[in-house]
This record gives sequence, C-alpha cells and structure tokens, in this order.
Amino acid sequence: MVILQKQKAASEPRKEELDRLAELRKIVPIEEKEIDRLTQGSRQLKEKALELQSRIETAGGERLKAQKLKVNKIQSDIDKNSTGVNRCRVQIETGHKTIKKLMKAIEESKKERERLLMEMENLLSTFKEIEQKAFTVQENYKKPQEMITLGGDAELELVDSLDPFSEGVVFSVRPPKKSWKNIAI
Repeated sequence: MVILQKQKAASEPRKEELDRLAELRKIVPIEEKEIDRLTQGSRQLKEKALELQSRIETAGGERLKAQKLKVNKIQSDIDKNSTGVNRCRVQIETGHKTIKKLMKAIEESKKERERLLMEMENLLSTFKEIEQKAFTVQENYKKPQEMITLGGDAELELVDSLDPFSEGVVFSVRPPKKSWKNIAI
C-alpha cells in the first residue's frame, strides 16, 4: 500500500510542474509565432540576397563577360603565337644547321678551287714551256727548209692546239714562187 501511495503521488504532477507547464503553454505559441516570423524574414533575406547577386552579376557581369572574352581571346592569341614562335625557332635552328653545312661546303670548295688554280698554273707553265719548245722546233725546221729549197718557207702547225696528241701536226711547205702544200702527220 505504501508503494501504491508512492506511485500515486509520483504519478500526480506537482503544482509547480503544472504552473510551469501552463507557463510553457503560453510561451510556446509566442515562440512559434516568433520562429515563423524569423523563418519568413530569413526567406525574404535569401530572396533579397539572390536578387542582389543576380543584379550584381547583371550589372558588372556584362563587363566581366566582356573582360573574360578579351582574356580568352588574348590567351588563344598567345597560344597561336607560341606555336608560331616554336615553329620559327625550329626553322631558325634548321637554318643554322644548313648554314653550317653550307659554310663547310664553301670552305671545301675554296680549298678545291685553290688546288685547281695551282694545278692550272702548273699546267699553264708546262704548256708555255712546251709551246716555247715547239716554237724553237718550228724555227729550227724553217732554217733547213730554206737551205734545201733555196729560199722556200716551211711551218709546223698543231691541228688542235688544245689537244695536240689527238689530231697531230701539219707541215706546211712552200717552195720559192709556189703555193703552200700541207703534209698532215
């Protein structure tokens, strides 16, 4: 029974608790109204923020979009120019290599030219010696012919002076008061 009374007493709310409950019941609707008011205010602030953000984007957004377009165009120009610069750099390097090859070939050609000029000088000197000897032979040939023919004339002539061994020599003889006669050898 004591337990039953304790349970009964425990199950019945106390006056303080009932007063507090009544007070809370009065406060809850007020607080719910305040929460609704704040929620509504928050919603209005969010809408206002979205509207302001949209206006900011619209107001400065056009300039920003124009600037972005300019930046993108400049970036693409830089990319194009960079490709062109790289292409030119490769062409310059190739040109330098070609120039080096050509300079080397020019040097080799100069050496070959010098060698050929020296060879030509040697051949020209040899040719002059041979020509002088041929002139001496011709002069020596004229003297005996004059003595044999009693005043006649004689000449030795190369058929091809550039290649004397291919065509040979022509002896031209003219007895006194007669025409020239050629003898090819």
